[in-house]
Amino acid sequence: GRRSPFKPIDLIKKQDDFAPDQKRRREPLEAFPLDALKFVGTWTESGVIWALIKLPDSKINRVHVGNYMGQNYGRIISITTNTITLEEAVKESGKWLKNITKIQLDVSKGV
Repeated sequence: GRRSPFKPIDLIKKQDDFAPDQKRRREPLEAFPLDALKFVGTWTESGVIWALIKLPDSKINRVHVGNYMGQNYGRIISITTNTITLEEAVKESGKWLKNITKIQLDVSKGV
């Protein structure tokens, strides 16, 4: 019942369930760190709620649930009038972990 020392050991490669799909096409807002983006409002069209995101150059982009933003593979999982909730994938000690991040509506002047 012993293994032959001349045969290679079959290593079972453990699949990392939280690893992001690094082959998918990156979305434009993934080029920015989250702290450089400002959530400035919402807009509802045909029953879909969109979040309005102000870029560092003051341009406004719109995103909805399922879009990605930020540099940690942040996928939007919910949008309310005051909060965007993202599920980010962060690599820590060689393992991918899921992290929930919330972005609050920016109510400062100069939107």
